[in-house]
Amino acid sequence: MAPSGDSPAANTREDSWELPNPEHTRGGKEADQESLVERNEERDGESSDDPMMSSPDALTAGDVEEAFHPLRTVADRVGYQVELFAETLDKYNIKKRQHKRVDHQRVFELVGEYKRIALDTVKRLEKYHGPELRERLNGHQGSQDGQQSRHMNIQDEHTDLGYHGLQTSVEDLQRWQLEAQTWGLLDGLLKARYRGSVVEVQAAEKKAIELPRKIHRYSSESEVWTRFLAGNDLAWERHTILNWLMGCADTTGQDIDTIIEHLESDADRGTGLWAHGWLYTKEAIKGQKRLRSWPQVLEPTSPGIGSTHLSLDKTETLVTQLDPDATTRQGCTLERQDEYFENATWLACWEMIRRGKSWDKLREWCQERVEAWRALSLRAPSAQSTAVQLSNSFQPTTRATGSVQSGPLWRRMCYAAANNTSISIYESAVYGVLSGDIETVEEVCRSWDDFVFAYYNALLLHQFDTYLQSEHPNRLPTSLLKQFNAPSCAIFYDEPGSVGRVLVDKLKTNTKTKLEAQNPLKMIQGCLIANTFDEFVFRQGLALSSVAKAKGKSAIIPPSNSTVQPDSSSAAITFEDYDSLRVLTHMIFLFQDLGIDFRRSVHCADIENIVVAYIDFLKLAGKTGTLPLYASRLSKKRTALCLGRELNDILVPQERKMLTELMKQLRIDVGMVLRTQMQLIFSDISSSQKARQRAEPFRILENHATDPQMLRPIKKDFIGKDISDHEHALLRCLEWYLVLEGRWDVTSLTGVTIYMQFLTSKRLAAARALSKKVPFSRLSTEKTASILGKKIDVSTNLESSDDAENEGLGSSRVTRLREKQMLLRRRRSSSAQRSRAKRNYLLSVSKTFIEFEQLVVALDALETWANVADQVRSTTDPPGLKKLKPPLIDATDKVVAAVEPLLSGWLVTPVTEDDDETEEEIRKAYLPEVVLAYVSVLHFAGYAISRDLLLRCMDLGATVAAPDSDVAACFMSVGRMSELVDALAFTSKSILRANEQGSKTNKGRKKTRHGQTLDLWTVKSS
Repeated sequence: MAPSGDSPAANTREDSWELPNPEHTRGGKEADQESLVERNEERDGESSDDPMMSSPDALTAGDVEEAFHPLRTVADRVGYQVELFAETLDKYNIKKRQHKRVDHQRVFELVGEYKRIALDTVKRLEKYHGPELRERLNGHQGSQDGQQSRHMNIQDEHTDLGYHGLQTSVEDLQRWQLEAQTWGLLDGLLKARYRGSVVEVQAAEKKAIELPRKIHRYSSESEVWTRFLAGNDLAWERHTILNWLMGCADTTGQDIDTIIEHLESDADRGTGLWAHGWLYTKEAIKGQKRLRSWPQVLEPTSPGIGSTHLSLDKTETLVTQLDPDATTRQGCTLERQDEYFENATWLACWEMIRRGKSWDKLREWCQERVEAWRALSLRAPSAQSTAVQLSNSFQPTTRATGSVQSGPLWRRMCYAAANNTSISIYESAVYGVLSGDIETVEEVCRSWDDFVFAYYNALLLHQFDTYLQSEHPNRLPTSLLKQFNAPSCAIFYDEPGSVGRVLVDKLKTNTKTKLEAQNPLKMIQGCLIANTFDEFVFRQGLALSSVAKAKGKSAIIPPSNSTVQPDSSSAAITFEDYDSLRVLTHMIFLFQDLGIDFRRSVHCADIENIVVAYIDFLKLAGKTGTLPLYASRLSKKRTALCLGRELNDILVPQERKMLTELMKQLRIDVGMVLRTQMQLIFSDISSSQKARQRAEPFRILENHATDPQMLRPIKKDFIGKDISDHEHALLRCLEWYLVLEGRWDVTSLTGVTIYMQFLTSKRLAAARALSKKVPFSRLSTEKTASILGKKIDVSTNLESSDDAENEGLGSSRVTRLREKQMLLRRRRSSSAQRSRAKRNYLLSVSKTFIEFEQLVVALDALETWANVADQVRSTTDPPGLKKLKPPLIDATDKVVAAVEPLLSGWLVTPVTEDDDETEEEIRKAYLPEVVLAYVSVLHFAGYAISRDLLLRCMDLGATVAAPDSDVAACFMSVGRMSELVDALAFTSKSILRANEQGSKTNKGRKKTRHGQTLDLWTVKSS
């Protein structure tokens, strides 16, 4: 059984499937009574109140769920079971990590838990859909009004139990029944194939079987049978499959009375008249006796019988006696109604044998209908000497009463009876299954299970007879065996291990079963029986890869490198078949834990496609808390690839933190996942698009000036708003790095890499979004808590930052002098020095990140200014100009503040030698254009705001002309120095014009903040 969660590890992971919420902690849950949909709605309601989810800068979880609404509906329908499977697997993983060894017994317990989940689901669904399913199986569709009424009642009951209108159907019940059977088959087969590891089963066998120490001539056949099963693993496996088939038929098949109902109606005798036997033939015989006044028994040779004793349609001669073998002995027939009665009786016997009912149950049924002779005819002289009878229990209800040779001989006599052409197909099938024949049983097989039953019954009996011939030849005298033929066993001449494969492949083409054989769960059952699970999952994974390739490049399923073609004779499990993907995924994990390491297989990537497809469903269905659990079972590289794809769409910071913690618990390399995530996104970006954008020079100034007295204006909206999906993914990738504790250098380098991608491809809207979503101030405050022990922005002034951190510690009565003295003491302290050294180091590591952010902020300020300036140019009325002046002043101040950091030492120190060329390319592409645009801003503002702004152009010229100016070197390297000189010269002329106009009106000289005036540029007339 799965652990109850008493251990600390179990308690830690018990809450992992719910989104974290500070106001909600999930306690114990009652798995069998709680509705998943109700829990999902509660969770969604609580999440909607989270301020992190209502941020205007990011999509909320509700937005994402709305986008995936159709899949969410599917997830809600099966979500409760999805979570139960995940929780059960998680608890098993915790135990496995604690023991660190292969434990087959725990694997068997896990299979039992999966089977229990399926059976519990069947019980719940049977409560609502059981009656309708029985009506369908019985062939009664019911009236439309009745169906509508039942549908409404089911909906009401679902609502009362918390399903909130969620609809399930009869098909859901049937599918879960089939899944429960599949888990039951796997449970039995694993225990059969790993018998040496099943301690409890071995103990039970030892106690129940009580193997005889030695087989002697007087040992009953049941004792030989027990020894045979105990000593032959293949026989025990076939015995297990046979028992499973009988159990499935007994639990999900039609009622026997319902099956024979249509034959009863054709028997034309109503109900309660079973005990009257061949009623119509008996009346015909009595009529002949009355006509002839014949007191003795009628004989077929009696005069005139052949011409008068006929069936009602006058076509067949009727039997003259009522003993059971009259039809075969006399070669005559029964009345049509009695033939239907006979068929119904043998059909009931077949169904009881097919369902594994004991001989006592069959005898009781026959006695109720005064047909006890039938039960006696089906019982061998040596009790339980057929596969069906011997499989019911280890201990026979009675001891052998006949000869030790009677069992094999009796089976051959049953074979002879089965091949009598004068009996019905159902009677033939009954004797056929008792003899181990296949052909006679196939006549009445209706389903895939029936055919497998027929073959495995024959397989087991044939293997048993072979065992008798080799180990106990005295029990099968050759002289006697030659007198009776045995069933044909051509299919058994192949290798014993390949018989299951041959049978499963045969059923794919059988006209009766080929449609059912395409059912995914039947395909899984087939591969389990044939012991070809590894090949099956490989081909299914290969099919998923082919489908993904046909639809274009898949984000989660790579193209296969295998040269093997998908199996065309089997249907492929699709991406939309989430239930089958779930079953296969958990089975793959089970076989891994049993020692079959698919990760070392040459087909590993194809097999893992199944797990990845199921993980993708979990993500789209909102079960994000389960993603690390399932991804951890993949190979290391595929884990990183899978999570790198699936986790990028997670938007809620709390959920990111929760998933990061889960990955750490599951020993997943989070850093590798995030690195892979970024590599995958970069690989998705079109290389042709990047090449085309790099070929175009970066220009934000118009080609020509619109006013001869003004410089070239800046283009409106030159940044734009176009951000591709891949670019959004890169932004989210950097946000994921913020969740990691520490990793300052990796996070900064990642941000630099993304900035370089955006800037080299001139995707300025994406670069601006990056500067707003992850500014350096946010990176610093979120990272320094784990590095410095407190959240601070290391880019701010050190002294002021320290004061802010200690705000509130001083008293309002402390004098200013005292505060300065305390500040000096703090500066002298060694701890402050170490803190300052750490902060300086962090700043140095992030220098390039900060410089890229400065560039983007400057571009954003220039675009904002260009839009405001365009409004000023297009406005002619004084009131309108007056209204626009404050926004223009504010925009100009922001441009000045943003551009000034770029004028000295900007982007001259590369992060790494590999990035030196790229950073130099960005510097040459952007810096000259930004400086020229800055001159244009100052020139326009000098006219529109204040002439004193023109002096900044002169300051800029002095900065560029300085001996150590890196700006001049940048202009020279790109050949644009002449443009800068022309712009500054044009500005100088504007200063002269502005001074001429200003000297006529201004009596005083306004000074700038540095005490400068325009007097130097005043030209006085002589």
